[in-house]
Amino acid sequence: MESKSRPPFARAAAVCAGALFTVLTAVPVAHAGTAAGTADPGAAPSGMIVTPHSNDVQRFRLAPGAAAASARPFAQLNYTQQEQTQNEWCWAADGSSVEQFFGAGTTQSEFCAAGKGTSAGNCPNEPAYMSEVAQGLHQTGFSGTAVQDAISFSEVQNEINAGEPIITQVDWSSGGGHARVFYGYDSGAQTVDFGDPWPSYQRYQTMGYNDYLQNSEFVWSNTVYGIDKQ
Repeated sequence: MESKSRPPFARAAAVCAGALFTVLTAVPVAHAGTAAGTADPGAAPSGMIVTPHSNDVQRFRLAPGAAAASARPFAQLNYTQQEQTQNEWCWAADGSSVEQFFGAGTTQSEFCAAGKGTSAGNCPNEPAYMSEVAQGLHQTGFSGTAVQDAISFSEVQNEINAGEPIITQVDWSSGGGHARVFYGYDSGAQTVDFGDPWPSYQRYQTMGYNDYLQNSEFVWSNTVYGIDKQ
Protein backbone atom coordinates (compact mmCIF):
# COMPACT_ATOMS: atom_id res chain seq x y z
CA MET A 1 0.00 0.00 0.00
CA GLU A 2 1.64 3.24 -1.11
CA SER A 3 0.80 6.57 0.43
CA LYS A 4 2.72 9.81 0.12
CA SER A 5 2.24 13.30 1.46
CA ARG A 6 1.13 16.17 -0.72
CA PRO A 7 3.98 18.59 -1.57
CA PRO A 8 3.66 22.26 -0.53
CA PHE A 9 2.99 23.15 -4.16
CA ALA A 10 0.69 20.91 -6.15
CA ARG A 11 -1.44 20.92 -9.27
CA ALA A 12 -4.95 22.11 -8.46
CA ALA A 13 -8.02 22.08 -10.66
CA ALA A 14 -10.00 25.32 -10.56
CA VAL A 15 -13.34 26.25 -12.05
CA CYS A 16 -13.30 29.39 -14.18
CA ALA A 17 -15.95 30.41 -16.69
CA GLY A 18 -17.36 26.88 -16.58
CA ALA A 19 -14.05 25.20 -17.47
CA LEU A 20 -11.67 23.20 -15.28
CA PHE A 21 -7.99 24.03 -15.70
CA THR A 22 -4.74 23.18 -13.94
CA VAL A 23 -3.00 25.84 -11.89
CA LEU A 24 -0.07 25.91 -9.47
CA THR A 25 -1.39 26.55 -5.99
CA ALA A 26 0.29 26.88 -2.61
CA VAL A 27 -1.25 24.44 -0.14
CA PRO A 28 -0.56 24.39 3.61
CA VAL A 29 0.80 21.10 4.87
CA ALA A 30 0.25 20.20 8.52
CA HIS A 31 3.12 18.82 10.57
CA ALA A 32 2.69 15.41 12.14
CA GLY A 33 2.17 15.49 15.88
CA THR A 34 0.45 18.87 16.07
CA ALA A 35 -2.64 18.54 18.22
CA ALA A 36 -5.84 20.34 17.28
CA GLY A 37 -7.88 21.47 20.24
CA THR A 38 -8.99 18.51 22.33
CA ALA A 39 -8.18 15.91 19.69
CA ASP A 40 -5.47 13.55 21.00
CA PRO A 41 -3.00 13.05 18.13
CA GLY A 42 -1.66 9.85 19.65
CA ALA A 43 -5.02 8.08 19.74
CA ALA A 44 -6.60 6.19 16.85
CA PRO A 45 -9.15 8.23 14.86
CA SER A 46 -12.64 6.81 15.24
CA GLY A 47 -15.20 9.50 14.46
CA MET A 48 -17.44 7.47 12.15
CA ILE A 49 -19.98 4.83 13.16
CA VAL A 50 -19.48 1.52 11.39
CA THR A 51 -22.65 0.39 9.62
CA PRO A 52 -23.56 -2.50 7.29
CA HIS A 53 -22.17 -1.80 3.83
CA SER A 54 -21.38 -3.49 0.56
CA ASN A 55 -18.89 -6.32 1.04
CA ASP A 56 -17.99 -6.29 -2.64
CA VAL A 57 -15.84 -3.18 -3.01
CA GLN A 58 -13.40 -5.27 -5.05
CA ARG A 59 -15.83 -5.09 -7.97
CA PHE A 60 -14.57 -1.53 -8.47
CA ARG A 61 -10.92 -2.58 -8.83
CA LEU A 62 -9.04 -1.26 -11.84
CA ALA A 63 -7.03 -3.66 -13.99
CA PRO A 64 -3.26 -3.14 -13.56
CA GLY A 65 -1.95 -0.56 -16.00
CA ALA A 66 -5.38 0.19 -17.42
CA ALA A 67 -5.98 3.94 -17.30
CA ALA A 68 -9.61 4.87 -16.78
CA ALA A 69 -11.11 7.00 -19.54
CA SER A 70 -11.16 10.70 -18.72
CA ALA A 71 -11.04 14.03 -20.49
CA ARG A 72 -8.07 14.86 -18.22
CA PRO A 73 -5.21 12.62 -17.10
CA PHE A 74 -5.22 14.22 -13.64
CA ALA A 75 -6.99 16.90 -11.63
CA GLN A 76 -6.72 18.44 -8.18
CA LEU A 77 -9.13 20.82 -6.52
CA ASN A 78 -7.81 23.81 -4.59
CA TYR A 79 -9.01 22.20 -1.37
CA THR A 80 -7.77 23.00 2.14
CA GLN A 81 -8.20 20.28 4.76
CA GLN A 82 -8.79 21.41 8.34
CA GLU A 83 -7.54 19.55 11.39
CA GLN A 84 -10.40 18.27 13.50
CA THR A 85 -10.87 20.19 16.74
CA GLN A 86 -12.44 17.29 18.68
CA ASN A 87 -11.25 13.70 18.68
CA GLU A 88 -14.49 12.40 17.14
CA TRP A 89 -15.12 15.27 14.73
CA CYS A 90 -13.33 14.01 11.62
CA TRP A 91 -16.68 14.20 9.84
CA ALA A 92 -17.36 17.75 11.07
CA ALA A 93 -13.88 18.88 10.00
CA ASP A 94 -14.47 17.36 6.57
CA GLY A 95 -17.92 18.90 6.21
CA SER A 96 -16.66 22.33 7.25
CA SER A 97 -13.63 22.04 4.94
CA VAL A 98 -15.76 21.05 1.96
CA GLU A 99 -18.24 23.88 2.52
CA GLN A 100 -15.43 26.39 2.92
CA PHE A 101 -14.01 25.12 -0.39
CA PHE A 102 -17.25 26.39 -1.94
CA GLY A 103 -16.90 29.74 -0.18
CA ALA A 104 -19.15 29.17 2.84
CA GLY A 105 -18.01 30.10 6.35
CA THR A 106 -19.35 27.01 8.14
CA THR A 107 -17.30 26.07 11.22
CA GLN A 108 -16.82 22.54 12.54
CA SER A 109 -19.13 23.32 15.45
CA GLU A 110 -21.82 24.65 13.11
CA PHE A 111 -21.55 21.66 10.78
CA CYS A 112 -21.72 19.28 13.73
CA ALA A 113 -24.87 21.02 14.99
CA ALA A 114 -26.46 20.81 11.54
CA GLY A 115 -25.66 17.11 11.24
CA LYS A 116 -26.76 16.18 14.75
CA GLY A 117 -29.73 18.55 14.98
CA THR A 118 -28.42 20.48 17.97
CA SER A 119 -27.82 24.17 18.57
CA ALA A 120 -24.50 25.68 17.49
CA GLY A 121 -21.95 25.54 20.29
CA ASN A 122 -23.69 22.61 21.98
CA CYS A 123 -22.88 19.76 19.61
CA PRO A 124 -21.50 16.69 21.40
CA ASN A 125 -18.06 15.27 20.67
CA GLU A 126 -19.29 11.98 19.24
CA PRO A 127 -18.98 9.93 16.04
CA ALA A 128 -21.50 10.21 13.23
CA TYR A 129 -23.27 8.17 10.61
CA MET A 130 -22.58 9.13 7.01
CA SER A 131 -26.27 9.99 6.74
CA GLU A 132 -25.66 12.67 9.39
CA VAL A 133 -22.85 14.07 7.25
CA ALA A 134 -25.32 14.34 4.37
CA GLN A 135 -27.85 15.94 6.72
CA GLY A 136 -25.24 18.48 7.80
CA LEU A 137 -24.74 19.41 4.16
CA HIS A 138 -28.47 19.65 3.47
CA GLN A 139 -29.15 21.79 6.55
CA THR A 140 -26.47 24.29 5.55
CA GLY A 141 -27.51 24.77 1.94
CA PHE A 142 -25.62 22.02 0.13
CA SER A 143 -26.53 18.91 -1.82
CA GLY A 144 -24.99 15.53 -1.06
CA THR A 145 -25.93 11.88 -1.51
CA ALA A 146 -24.84 9.26 1.05
CA VAL A 147 -24.31 5.65 -0.04
CA GLN A 148 -23.15 2.67 2.01
CA ASP A 149 -20.55 1.74 -0.58
CA ALA A 150 -17.44 2.90 -2.40
CA ILE A 151 -17.76 4.51 -5.83
CA SER A 152 -15.94 3.66 -9.05
CA PHE A 153 -12.80 5.43 -10.22
CA SER A 154 -14.72 6.89 -13.16
CA GLU A 155 -17.24 8.35 -10.69
CA VAL A 156 -14.37 9.84 -8.69
CA GLN A 157 -13.09 11.44 -11.90
CA ASN A 158 -16.53 12.80 -12.77
CA GLU A 159 -17.01 14.36 -9.33
CA ILE A 160 -13.57 15.99 -9.23
CA ASN A 161 -13.89 17.17 -12.84
CA ALA A 162 -17.17 18.82 -11.84
CA GLY A 163 -15.37 20.67 -9.04
CA GLU A 164 -16.92 18.59 -6.25
CA PRO A 165 -14.91 17.02 -3.39
CA ILE A 166 -16.01 13.59 -2.14
CA ILE A 167 -16.34 12.62 1.53
CA THR A 168 -15.35 9.01 2.21
CA GLN A 169 -15.55 6.76 5.25
CA VAL A 170 -13.00 4.05 5.94
CA ASP A 171 -13.60 1.32 8.53
CA TRP A 172 -10.47 0.21 10.35
CA SER A 173 -9.65 -3.49 10.59
CA SER A 174 -9.03 -2.84 14.29
CA GLY A 175 -12.49 -1.29 14.75
CA GLY A 176 -14.09 2.12 14.34
CA GLY A 177 -14.26 4.41 11.33
CA HIS A 178 -12.73 7.62 9.99
CA ALA A 179 -13.70 10.26 7.40
CA ARG A 180 -11.46 11.69 4.66
CA VAL A 181 -12.02 13.87 1.59
CA PHE A 182 -11.02 13.10 -2.01
CA TYR A 183 -9.89 16.22 -3.84
CA GLY A 184 -7.94 14.83 -6.80
CA TYR A 185 -6.94 11.88 -8.95
CA ASP A 186 -4.35 10.71 -11.47
CA SER A 187 -5.82 8.35 -14.05
CA GLY A 188 -2.46 7.17 -15.38
CA ALA A 189 -1.13 6.26 -11.94
CA GLN A 190 -4.62 5.16 -10.82
CA THR A 191 -4.31 7.16 -7.61
CA VAL A 192 -6.59 9.35 -5.49
CA ASP A 193 -5.58 12.43 -3.47
CA PHE A 194 -7.28 12.89 -0.11
CA GLY A 195 -7.26 15.17 2.91
CA ASP A 196 -7.16 13.67 6.40
CA PRO A 197 -8.25 15.76 9.43
CA TRP A 198 -6.53 13.70 12.14
CA PRO A 199 -3.90 15.88 13.90
CA SER A 200 -0.90 13.54 13.66
CA TYR A 201 -1.62 12.23 10.15
CA GLN A 202 -0.26 13.84 6.99
CA ARG A 203 -2.87 16.38 5.99
CA TYR A 204 -2.68 15.60 2.25
CA GLN A 205 -2.00 12.09 0.97
CA THR A 206 -2.00 10.12 -2.26
CA MET A 207 -2.85 6.41 -2.47
CA GLY A 208 -3.58 3.89 -5.19
CA TYR A 209 -7.32 3.68 -5.85
CA ASN A 210 -7.30 -0.11 -5.55
CA ASP A 211 -5.45 0.11 -2.24
CA TYR A 212 -7.93 2.67 -0.94
CA LEU A 213 -10.82 0.32 -1.72
CA GLN A 214 -9.50 -2.26 0.72
CA ASN A 215 -6.21 -3.16 2.37
CA SER A 216 -4.92 -4.71 5.57
CA GLU A 217 -5.71 -1.55 7.57
CA PHE A 218 -9.15 -0.48 6.33
CA VAL A 219 -12.00 -0.85 3.85
CA TRP A 220 -13.75 2.05 2.11
CA SER A 221 -17.31 1.61 3.37
CA ASN A 222 -19.38 4.77 2.80
CA THR A 223 -19.39 7.82 0.55
CA VAL A 224 -21.07 11.21 0.25
CA TYR A 225 -20.86 12.60 -3.28
CA GLY A 226 -22.75 15.03 -5.50
CA ILE A 227 -21.77 17.83 -3.12
CA ASP A 228 -22.53 21.32 -4.39
CA LYS A 229 -23.82 24.61 -3.06
CA GLN A 230 -27.55 25.06 -3.61
